[in-house]
Amino acid sequence: MFKKDSGAHFTYNLGVGIIRLSLMFFLWALVIAGEWYFLSSPKFIRIAYVNVKVTDVIETRTGLYVATMRVMTESGETFDQTQYVTAAFADLYREEKMEYESFVMYRLVGRGNESGKSYGTYISNLGRNLAEWQYYRAVPGARPPVQTWGIWVSLLVSLILFAIGRRQIRLSMKYPRSDVPVEVSGVPSVSYNSQTYEKWAGSAVREDMRKAAEEKLLTGGKAQEDD
Repeated sequence: MFKKDSGAHFTYNLGVGIIRLSLMFFLWALVIAGEWYFLSSPKFIRIAYVNVKVTDVIETRTGLYVATMRVMTESGETFDQTQYVTAAFADLYREEKMEYESFVMYRLVGRGNESGKSYGTYISNLGRNLAEWQYYRAVPGARPPVQTWGIWVSLLVSLILFAIGRRQIRLSMKYPRSDVPVEVSGVPSVSYNSQTYEKWAGSAVREDMRKAAEEKLLTGGKAQEDD
């Protein structure tokens, strides 16, 4: 099913090519699943909306940025949090100083083989998906987020392509092979010549004569008995 056949109808090789492509999408789904299980970034779980005032942003010697934030919860409690931020966030702080604004606090939990492991909290002014990328760009050693929808899309495409390829292979079975004589590649082809017809005609005439003779003998014998 995965090997092309030069003697088969072209639809067979077309089907093989499509099935090979479906296998690539299947392997790609496995790669994404493996990356998610072993290398994915933590899962972001929203805890609450908080008001944040950035009090300071410093740049480290390695070119990373660390922000100190005064966080106020909905109940009015306040606490300070220090975390890595992106260069864009640091520039925004320098321009606007960011007095108390609405942010989202996330709880970070491991995925895959690190399922349940706590990575603390992270505060962001972005939604969950963008916050995961913000965390990856800001925090040293962070792993890129894996979009699990890619697994299901790849598997679906693989299934559809496999079905199409298999249909093409089945369709090719209806056509004769190019490397096999026509006489043996499909329904046997029978040819007759004049001698064959003469033989059949002679046999038919002899059979008619034999039947006529038998009927005459039978009729004559019955007439004699009547006399």
